[in-house]
Amino acid sequence: MHDWYPGSYMVACDGVMAILHDTPYGQKEWIEDNPASAAREFVENNPDFVINTPAVKSGYEYVVDGLTCWPDAWLIRVR
Repeated sequence: MHDWYPGSYMVACDGVMAILHDTPYGQKEWIEDNPASAAREFVENNPDFVINTPAVKSGYEYVVDGLTCWPDAWLIRVR
C-alpha cells in the first residue's frame, strides 16, 4: 500500500455506476460490482480509513447535498 498519511484522501471515481446499471450501455453486474461498493468494502477491512466527503470550499451555494458522480468515494485516512 502507498504511504497514506492521516488527513490524506483517496478517491474512488465512477461510484455512480450502480445507479446507471440499466442505462443503454450499462451492465447489470454494476449493481454490486462498482467503485462505491469497493470503497465501502475497503473501509470495512481497513480501519485507518473512513468515508468522508470533504466540505465544498467555493461555490457552495450551488451545491445540492449528495450531488456527485462519486458517491461513497472519498476515503480519508484517519490514523
